[in-house]
Amino acid sequence: MEINLLKLLIMASKRLLYAFLLQVFAMQVIIATPSHSQNLEDVALSIRAESQRLKEILEMIEERTVFGFTYNQKVARHHQRFTFSYQDSNVKEVLQHLAQVSDFEFKRVNRTIYVAPGGRSVTAKEPKRVQESETDEIEITISGKVTDENGDPLPGATISVQGTAIGTVTGLDGSYSLTVPDGSIVVFSFIGYQSQRFTIENQTGIDVQMVQDESSLDEVVVIGYGTREKKDLTGAISQIDSEEITKTASMTPELAMQGRMAGVFVSNPGSDPNARPSIRIRGVSTLGYNDPLYVIDGVPLVEGGAASGDARTQDQRGNVNVFNLINPNDIESISVLKDASATAIYGVRASNGVILITTKRGAKGKPKVSISSRYGVQNVRNNWDVMNTKDYIDTYLDALNNNPAASPDPNFFQFYDRNSTEYLGDNPYYTDAWLEAARVENAVIQDHNVSITGGNEMSNYAVGAGFSGQENAMFSSSFKRYSAYVNSDHQITNWLKVGESFRFVYSQTADDSGAGLNTAFSAPWQPLYDPSGFRGYASPGRMVGDAFLSNGYGGATRNNFLAIADLNTVQRDMIRNIGSFYAEASPLEGLRLRGTFSFDQFTNTQQRFFDQRRGIFEANQGVPYTGEGNTYRRRINENVNIVKEFLIGYTRRFGRHNFDLILNAMDQQVQWNNTQLSVDQNSPLPAWDQRRIDEGWPREDKALLYERSPSGLQGYMGRLSYNFDSKYYLDATVRRDGTSKFGPGFKWGTFPSFGAAWRLSSEDFIGQGIIDDLKLRVGWGQTGNQETRDFAFLSLVNFNPVYALGSGGNAIGDGTIQSAAALGDFPIVDMSWETVTTTNIGLDAMLLSNRLSMTVEYYQRYTDGILQAINIPQVIGALSQPVVNLANVDNRGFEFQGNFQDQIGDFTYSVGANLTTVRNRVSNLYQGRPSGGNSNRIEEGRPINFLWGYVTDGIFQTEEQVESWLEENEDPGFQVQKSPGDIRFVDVQGPPAEGADNAFFSPEPDGRIDAFDQTYIGKSIPGYYYGINLGLNYQSFDFTIDFRGMGDVQSIFTNGLQSVGSGGGNYLVDYLDRWTPENPSNTIPRAITDDPSGNNRIADRHVANAGFFRFQNFQLGYNVSGELLSRLGVSNFRAYLMGQNLFVFSPFPGLDPENDTTPTTFILGVNLGF
Repeated sequence: MEINLLKLLIMASKRLLYAFLLQVFAMQVIIATPSHSQNLEDVALSIRAESQRLKEILEMIEERTVFGFTYNQKVARHHQRFTFSYQDSNVKEVLQHLAQVSDFEFKRVNRTIYVAPGGRSVTAKEPKRVQESETDEIEITISGKVTDENGDPLPGATISVQGTAIGTVTGLDGSYSLTVPDGSIVVFSFIGYQSQRFTIENQTGIDVQMVQDESSLDEVVVIGYGTREKKDLTGAISQIDSEEITKTASMTPELAMQGRMAGVFVSNPGSDPNARPSIRIRGVSTLGYNDPLYVIDGVPLVEGGAASGDARTQDQRGNVNVFNLINPNDIESISVLKDASATAIYGVRASNGVILITTKRGAKGKPKVSISSRYGVQNVRNNWDVMNTKDYIDTYLDALNNNPAASPDPNFFQFYDRNSTEYLGDNPYYTDAWLEAARVENAVIQDHNVSITGGNEMSNYAVGAGFSGQENAMFSSSFKRYSAYVNSDHQITNWLKVGESFRFVYSQTADDSGAGLNTAFSAPWQPLYDPSGFRGYASPGRMVGDAFLSNGYGGATRNNFLAIADLNTVQRDMIRNIGSFYAEASPLEGLRLRGTFSFDQFTNTQQRFFDQRRGIFEANQGVPYTGEGNTYRRRINENVNIVKEFLIGYTRRFGRHNFDLILNAMDQQVQWNNTQLSVDQNSPLPAWDQRRIDEGWPREDKALLYERSPSGLQGYMGRLSYNFDSKYYLDATVRRDGTSKFGPGFKWGTFPSFGAAWRLSSEDFIGQGIIDDLKLRVGWGQTGNQETRDFAFLSLVNFNPVYALGSGGNAIGDGTIQSAAALGDFPIVDMSWETVTTTNIGLDAMLLSNRLSMTVEYYQRYTDGILQAINIPQVIGALSQPVVNLANVDNRGFEFQGNFQDQIGDFTYSVGANLTTVRNRVSNLYQGRPSGGNSNRIEEGRPINFLWGYVTDGIFQTEEQVESWLEENEDPGFQVQKSPGDIRFVDVQGPPAEGADNAFFSPEPDGRIDAFDQTYIGKSIPGYYYGINLGLNYQSFDFTIDFRGMGDVQSIFTNGLQSVGSGGGNYLVDYLDRWTPENPSNTIPRAITDDPSGNNRIADRHVANAGFFRFQNFQLGYNVSGELLSRLGVSNFRAYLMGQNLFVFSPFPGLDPENDTTPTTFILGVNLGF
């Protein structure tokens, strides 16, 4: 009984306070008591007001008349004061006066007068906004009880007559009573639940059980080590729920965030289901590892080798997105912590932001079964438009003839010589066949899941399983995932609670390398199939005259990727076990002690079988490999992540003062182990299905390695949260972390932060008007970044060297070979954290009766002491570049997010939009020294990875223009054949003057075109990105549509802009418009072999606008209902059609501004509930 009473009080205090007021205002009614009464002008009234508020005046009228007033909280908090006096007047005259001097309207229905904000301007010609009506129809008094999905009373639910102002709300026990017109439609509604409608036909008792509306459950936000109501946030946090997550046609949860969150940019990985999208939160903050921290159900994820820039390490890691192992259907919500006041609780791991993934758990109530299934297809429609065979040969010969110094390969030139017997210009055009093979038509994407949830007062549970599969729309890779999970919570006693979460995932990927869309540029006369060839495939090698040419169709001869894939097998099997166990004790009121043990263990096993006959179909081989046999390699990457935590939490309320204290200690141990076994020589393996490595095979034919990369992290965190009367808020956090990645004396770092908020709408000086809630937030804090190679503070011992000692061997000077050791690294003992300092100012608003929500934020993220690899003299003998704390990066910008939702009868709609701006700058590089190439230049005062190249001024059209230019400029190495049709380069800079402040170039031209003239020509980090989301609901139909885009970003694009040569590959049809004496183009230079004039040097003419506007997603759904479904026990049945990447608008001249293989997807799906 005590538990039930406490529960009712909690529900009354939370739900009644918010939902009651919000929903009642939407109807402009709280209580209506229908009865007949006098007209307003018939009721005498004398009243005097001296600087009094509207609420006070209405209370005076209630005391002196038979009328009662009904109004919402906005009216009650209206701050305008009125002064007037009426003697021997009537109620109507007084209300007309109030209507004219305020922005409110009054409507009498029997003895109840409803007050609502006016929708029109007040003018002298329109003085009256006081209405009256009587109800003469037959009325029926209905009563009953409203309960939630578990059968518990639902206080504060609204009951209203559709199209009228008649209504009431439920009491603490969920009961209600209301007199309504017979035949009317009564609507039962409550925030977070689906509205239900009943037509009154003489019935007097109606009990209603509400059903949760998943789209409204965003009031509670996961913030790390707990949750908080959205209205009480002080930090910059964005969140999406399960409904939004499952609207994305992807196997990985990251793509659900595309275009939905301000400050979060998610790249497009293309059609490969295993590709990793890049996620950047508020820009690029460091020169190295920029990925955010992922936390799943409290478990911080770590992937071995992820932060390393070493090519060998990345090859061991493999091109597999480990987050494919997380089934999006199992996710309840994704929260993104963006500023340091929110991320500081994760300290050294949180410099790039934190993504919190919370999976679904059970709830009290009878068992619920949910089934979801969807099946669709994907296609890549993009294609390069290349020349036919005749134009291809003409362009090849034109390029060759324009360079008298060129010496073509005689083996290949004969294919283009119309007088040769080996001329191939009359061969069939095979490019279309290659492109057809490079695609997978209607590549399948499917997902099927089942879950069961339930519980009682003491326990809850959730179990589920699923299968997902996706084929690459390009030849050829595939992904299959089998997943299962179980979690439960148990209230053992009134002070002890325990629970667990366990998730098992097995996935398998197959990867057969294809030629991609660039296969269009292969020689158009090379066949793909040959009925008389091995397995029906054409070999790229062939006899030409008396000689065998492995590149039998010229310099652009391609591997036959279909044949090689038929012979080879590359497969990855991944198994992941992730889970946690916790016990929470509450010995005192408000105090909780929680211990958690979490683990994340996954193995990534790659098996590679190469058939020696693959050489037949390789352009540079042409014949089977000899001496190696059919090789086999098995590589096992094992990642073990163990986290132990102990938390003390204390919550206390003193009057209007609220305190919440959290103390946490954490220990994390990570082990990344790599094992590789292979047989590379004299392999006796006949086929893939007999793969093995026998102990008895000769040792020299096999290879074995085993590597360990351990790391550890310990941390202590304290967070104090305070709020006064939900008006003033303060959060203060201190985190101290120690890591194994740095040396003694530099292992520990301290990261403070604070966040504060002020609910301005609670102050008297803020006029209410359209404002329902207005909150100002500020935050400041620091986080760290430890991501660098392991043990960079040490010089690692290399045991690979050998030396000869004594006499012996096969030649004079040889000795007995001995094992040796070398110190190949230059240690930096004082290397430490990168520190990210974040400042954030935000304004949150709820407007127009809570229909419009808006957030505006300004942020600055300053990264200090970036870990940067530096060059040192080779004479030191270091094999790797030392890493030091040097560079700084500054990101700053604005975020805007808004959402408007409303209802017109049975039609509801919502419109959401977000916009993020980013300004990125680098400073304090090592000795100010720039680095990088044309597409990833890093230089002080510029954005990270900006575009760097030459400046041009069109194309020379005449010999006179060339001669005039050469009189003023020289172009070493590129001026001997300078002619009309070549690019005119501009001299913009020169070499640095001795003793000048700028040690790398002089801003003064020197009459010479060289590397010093390369300069800033564009940037690769978007200046802004945005998303637009629309939602419509009408009766049983629902429709959503999403757009996203970015701008102020450029990309280097060379296709169709170069001086094409005679390398052998086919050309875009754009080159038919190249410069010739008859076609003086000013955009495409002349065709010339070997590019002797340097026309193809990366320059401003290659910079393309990479901004875009993409139709990202749509989904059309229908909720099926009927008596038959009810009899079958089906609680919900929804069918839907969804599409993704339907079109993109962009000035970018390539196939797609993000990824050429972006597929168009269509999916049919159903959701069932029992």
